[in-house]
Amino acid sequence: MYCGGATLEQSKFQFWTELTGLPFYIVYGANELGGRAIGGMSDKELKAHASHHKGSIGRAVSDTVIKLSEGDHGEILAKSPRMLLGHFGDDELTEAAFDDEGYYKTGDLAELKDGQYWFRGRASSDYIRFRQLRISILAVESSLLKLPYISEACVLAIPHREARQLCGAAVRFQKGCFAEPGALTVLARIRADLAGSLAPFMLPTVLAVLGEGQQLPRTHSGKVMKRDVLRDCFGVAEWFSAETMASGVEFWGSDLPHVDEAGAKLWDRGGMQASS
Repeated sequence: MYCGGATLEQSKFQFWTELTGLPFYIVYGANELGGRAIGGMSDKELKAHASHHKGSIGRAVSDTVIKLSEGDHGEILAKSPRMLLGHFGDDELTEAAFDDEGYYKTGDLAELKDGQYWFRGRASSDYIRFRQLRISILAVESSLLKLPYISEACVLAIPHREARQLCGAAVRFQKGCFAEPGALTVLARIRADLAGSLAPFMLPTVLAVLGEGQQLPRTHSGKVMKRDVLRDCFGVAEWFSAETMASGVEFWGSDLPHVDEAGAKLWDRGGMQASS
């Protein structure tokens, strides 16, 4: 079975693997590349992959050459006999789509480890620009879903006039599994539980808890419509404000850390330079 088009949560991967007993490939492709570009594995690799994918998308398929813009990490650049030749009637757009060696610039990020590619999100939409730092949305979502009391999580960038973007999270609790936070607020409890796996600047600062029967808006293909989540769950139309946020939304407060207080080092930036 092949899965692609969006990041697959580890819990869903394990559920369907155990339910069907079938091998599942997490693959990467694009219309511009003529379909699947990454996702080739040997039987031995597939066996290891089947138990714990952790974001691995395998190796390049046989007719495709892949390189990463920064060597072992960065933007996925691909060349294949199946890929697009250019944009009809637009030489400028065509030139911008390829690098000097003719590789198509996908706009997606990956890391190369032990001969396997690991998907790290889309550069334009899967990172939150908090002050001068970049927060990986996939990393925060993955950490949230590892908490035993959370069954669903959607992390997104919330526009903020002073900090540029805030790390927002809409979560659903497992039925009967969420222990009362006690003296802590719900957001404080979640931040405390995430502190061991995420750098301080990556911790969510705005939280919306999904009510019973409340569903995240999705496209027909199942992708979360984050603009609608921003409006419906957080009450944000343009800029986030504690005074106008939706009822039930929790904000960490005015003590947002500055870059030199955020616990951020160069290696905390997902292998990327600080955004300007």
